[in-house]
Amino acid sequence: MRELYAHFGDRLVGVFREAGPEYATFEYCDNDPNLTPVSLSLPRHDPLTDVGSQSNAYAYLDGLLPDDDAVRRRWAIARQTNGTDPFSLLAEYGDDVAGAVSLSAFKETQDAQRDIMVEATEDDIAARVASISRESSSWLDPQVRPRMSLGGAQGKFSLTSVGARWFWPTLHSPSTHIFKPPSTHHKRIEIFEDATLKLASDLGIEATRSSREEFLGQPTLVVERWDRWQGTRLHAEDLNQALGNLTAEKYHREKASASRIARLLTPFNQQWRFVEQFAFNVAVGNSDAHAKNYSVLLSGSSVVLAPLYDALPVYFWPQYGGDLAMRVGNATHLGDAGEAVWRKFAQEAFLDPDEVCEVAFRVYSAVSEVMPDHFRACGFDPHRLSLVMKRAKALHRLVPAA
Repeated sequence: MRELYAHFGDRLVGVFREAGPEYATFEYCDNDPNLTPVSLSLPRHDPLTDVGSQSNAYAYLDGLLPDDDAVRRRWAIARQTNGTDPFSLLAEYGDDVAGAVSLSAFKETQDAQRDIMVEATEDDIAARVASISRESSSWLDPQVRPRMSLGGAQGKFSLTSVGARWFWPTLHSPSTHIFKPPSTHHKRIEIFEDATLKLASDLGIEATRSSREEFLGQPTLVVERWDRWQGTRLHAEDLNQALGNLTAEKYHREKASASRIARLLTPFNQQWRFVEQFAFNVAVGNSDAHAKNYSVLLSGSSVVLAPLYDALPVYFWPQYGGDLAMRVGNATHLGDAGEAVWRKFAQEAFLDPDEVCEVAFRVYSAVSEVMPDHFRACGFDPHRLSLVMKRAKALHRLVPAA
């Protein structure tokens, strides 16, 4: 039976134990309910002995790894592991992951040799960006052995900022920024995501801070990690993990629905922040905003919705339609997200329909008014600006008359 030890810094929090294919148990070292849980799906007051909890523990680990099986296979080959499952990979890559947790096959965290920081020079960063741009599964630098993992489908990597220099993260030196290169399938994506995040911020919606950078001519989006603060890790998880879902279930219409997320967040008074982010993603045309694209920060019994991230108009790429990854009520398409379906969503989420509509259509109105000029100022090409104008007009039609 394999084990993974979970630490917050140097403090042992608990242990994951393999319990079968896609099953694991998790046991806290201290069940003090006032301490931060590893996941909302793994509460400290739960003995975690039933099958559902075993599924939750495995799903939490699964969500810390890249979505793409090809990436997981490359990682397994690079470390000569026995498999691509979370226990195999996180034993090798678990030092620097989402949130405050670090994972290791060893109970003790002290390993000075493993914690030596390796600088990422401008040449190194440019080579990594170029490699991921050509082949999205090429996340790791073969010249170094970083023990870090990032969830998601897009090729990316994380680095630690120290003054004006960059280093690969280690157990005791958390990453501070995530680098998201463009790809052959998503050219100029760094421009569009940066512009969309800044649009949200301009409208008063808390969003990830980002910038467009070049390293020896290689463009990339650099986003500041909101789960890091002054050299320390803050605990966080995405809402697919919080619901106890496997990564493959992030599009599941019932398990990963917007209404289920809102119900989960209501006891912490975060439901309206979620409705605002949800409405913004619908408004800008981010139809691929699934449950892993929303997160919470955890501290003791406090739960706060994380800033908006991974937001951009997906319809810029013809291979994607307007079908919503997360339905609004019973609406499955961006063009159908009007008043009736927002009221349906409110009913399913146990929220006041008038308040939901007030939040959603306030966001719609603001986006439709500001988005065209904002994206024009960002240097969008005429074709994409025409798509933005169409989206803005469609939003205006969806807002109910006063």
